[in-house]
Amino acid sequence: MVQTADGGYLIAGWEVVPAPIQLWKGNGVLLRTNPQGEIEWRQAIVAPGTHSIEFRDLIINAEGQYVATGVYSHEWNASPMNHDVQLGIFDSGGVNIWTVHAGGPFKDWGEKVLQTLDGGYIVCGSRQTIASGLFGHAAFLMRFSSVGDSLWLRTLAAPNGVNQYSYCIAPATDDGFFLGGGRHLWGESRPLVIRTDEFGDTLWTRRLDSLLQGEVRSIIAAADGGVLAAGWCTATGFSRPFLAKLDSAGDLLWSNTYSGVYPGWAYSIRETAAGYTLAGLTGQYHYMMHGVDFDGQLLWSHTIEPEGYYGYGYSIALTTDGGYAMTGVEVTAASEDIVLIKTNSVGQLNTAVQEQGNSVSLGITAFPNPAERQLTVTYEMKRAEPVTIRIMDLHGRELRSSGPHAAGKGSATIDLDGLAQGPFLIGAYSPTESWVIRVITR
Repeated sequence: MVQTADGGYLIAGWEVVPAPIQLWKGNGVLLRTNPQGEIEWRQAIVAPGTHSIEFRDLIINAEGQYVATGVYSHEWNASPMNHDVQLGIFDSGGVNIWTVHAGGPFKDWGEKVLQTLDGGYIVCGSRQTIASGLFGHAAFLMRFSSVGDSLWLRTLAAPNGVNQYSYCIAPATDDGFFLGGGRHLWGESRPLVIRTDEFGDTLWTRRLDSLLQGEVRSIIAAADGGVLAAGWCTATGFSRPFLAKLDSAGDLLWSNTYSGVYPGWAYSIRETAAGYTLAGLTGQYHYMMHGVDFDGQLLWSHTIEPEGYYGYGYSIALTTDGGYAMTGVEVTAASEDIVLIKTNSVGQLNTAVQEQGNSVSLGITAFPNPAERQLTVTYEMKRAEPVTIRIMDLHGRELRSSGPHAAGKGSATIDLDGLAQGPFLIGAYSPTESWVIRVITR
C-alpha cells in the first residue's frame, strides 16, 4: 500500500475466485481509494485459463505510474508446478501498460520491487533451484530495464543445501542493496540480512543467531550506511516483533524485542521523525503498531481489534498528515477481505490529535515520568471493558499487575516500591485492546 499524491491510497493484493477446472484461481487486484478510504476504482488483473496472479508489492515510479510485482502461477496441474515472477506497470487508472514474467523451470516468488537509478527495476524474492518441494530454495535478485527487459538474475544460495529466503529489499547508500529474509533447515529458521553490490553479487551475509528462530520481514537503510531489520524472533520465548541495527560491515550493533501479553509478528517498518514504527499482528490476531526511538527503545505500543474474527497487518505507510495507514487482511465468517486502517501519529483510530502541553494524548499516559515511589496511569479504551494495569520489564515479563480497573476510561495509582531504577514498560489491557508505554524509575 502507498499513499498517492492527492492523499488517497493505492493497494495491491489478490482475490480468490471459482474456476471451471480446479476449485479456485487467483487474480491480481489493484484498489484506489480517496483520502477517506472510499474505493474510487478496482481493477482485477486476470490470468488466462487456470493460471493465477498474486500481487505482493507495489510502488509508484518516477513517472507516477504504478509498479506491482508478485507471482504468476502456470497451469495448476503441471508437474512440477511452475511459478514465475510477475512485474507490471499500470497507469493512474489501473490500465496495464506492460507485464513481464521471469524465472527458472521451477517456482520463483517475487516479493518486493524497487526502482533503480537508471529507471529500471529490481525485484527480490525466493526460488526453487531443484524440483524437490522441500530443499533447494534460494534468495534471488532480478534486474529489469525500464521497459521490462530482463538484464540479469542473481541466485543467492546458502551453503550445504540449506534453504534461504528473501522477503524484503532496501537500497544501500552506494548503489548496492540490502536483503532481509530467513535461513531454514528442518523446521527452524534464523533471521538473515544479505548485502550485495549494485550487480547483485554478495558482499556479506549475516545470520542473526542471537535472536534464535525468526525471519526478517521488512528492512530500511540507515543514513550512516547501516541497515535496520524488523521481523519476528523467539529470543524471549514466544514469537516477538524485533528491530535490529547492523552497521555497514554487517556487525550487529543492537537488537530489541517488543513484548506484550501475547506473541506478535512485525511485517513492516517505516522511519519517522521520532524513530521507527513497526506494524503487524498479535497472537490474538489483532492489528499491532509499535513506535520506537532511533535506538530501538519502545515509545508506545497499540493493538486494534478487527471487526471480524482475525486481523493481519502487513503494510504500513507514513501519511502526509503525520499519521499512518495500515493495510492487511481481515477474516470474517463469510470472507477474507482487504482492510485499510487510518490512524494518527500514535496509532489512534481517531485522527484528531489532542495536545496537552507539549505531549500528545495517548491511549495510556503515566505521570510523573520519570517517577520515584508512585505514578498515576490514565487510560482510555475504544470499548467500555474492564482494564488491567501491568508493569513489565523491557522483555515483556510481568513484574506486577493490578485490576480490574474502571471499564473503558479511568486512572489508577501504581506503587513502584521494590522496582529497580531504570526503564520498564507499563501497559493497560482490556479484552480487545492494549496500550503500552515506556516509563523510567529513579
